[in-house]
Amino acid sequence: MDPEKIYSSEDGLDMRFSNNGMYGTGIYFADNALYSHTYAFKSPADNTFKMFVCFVLTGDACMMNQPDNSLKLPPLKDATKS
Repeated sequence: MDPEKIYSSEDGLDMRFSNNGMYGTGIYFADNALYSHTYAFKSPADNTFKMFVCFVLTGDACMMNQPDNSLKLPPLKDATKS
């Protein structure tokens, strides 16, 4: 999707409009722009690539043994391991 449609809309980065990834539906971030470049939007008008640069505040992590692309929400946190 063209980034202009994202930053000019009311919804912004809303996971309801996301595609399925390795760990289900969501918004994925990477600390390496080269990795993200494979998912960048390619502008048909001038053949350039567009992507967002974001500062991301992370919360609690959840360790998963293997990918599960069927997830619709993050898994519940195990209270016994906090």
